[in-house]
Amino acid sequence: MVLAVGSASIGKGLRVRSLPGRITPANLFVLVCKTSGSGGSMTFKQATAPLTGRQKTERREFEEKKQPRIDAERAVVSSQIEELKRKSRRAEAEERDQLVQELAELNEKLAQIDKRVSPLLFTTDITPEKLAEMLSENGETLAHIDADAADALGIIMGTRYGDGKHTQESLWLKSYTGEATVIFLNNGKPILIVAPCL
Repeated sequence: MVLAVGSASIGKGLRVRSLPGRITPANLFVLVCKTSGSGGSMTFKQATAPLTGRQKTERREFEEKKQPRIDAERAVVSSQIEELKRKSRRAEAEERDQLVQELAELNEKLAQIDKRVSPLLFTTDITPEKLAEMLSENGETLAHIDADAADALGIIMGTRYGDGKHTQESLWLKSYTGEATVIFLNNGKPILIVAPCL
């Protein structure tokens, strides 16, 4: 378990040339087997404590220091957008093109603001679609850890969030090798992940 947490902590930080023409990442897929009642949950909690502590610290710092600034920037840009929309209703045709350009720039700025989210280092109970979204928002690097192997395997094998007839391991496999993939969310929006690391 400690080895798995070490691997998760490295993330994309290490790749080695293991064979000619082959680059191997440091990410590991680990399944720990133990007998029931042998202290697995306690061991899991202790082994993952550095990772959970780091995530808690980063999320707290984001919420206390960065989130207020992001909210303020979003409010300012949103009010500028509303003002330009009001102007466009009574603008002449030649002025409208300039307003459209300014609106496009502000919309782009707002989209960049919305991309700044609280950092996530690991997840446990998650659908494959949400995992793709979280990878995209977190530098394409994330750990999937769970004290209950049955839950984690159920997600991958499609019995937890799927119909149980189709496996859903594709994103995990591509995240092991760093292979680019496109995942379509339920709303039809595609998410491109260039070099995922899970």
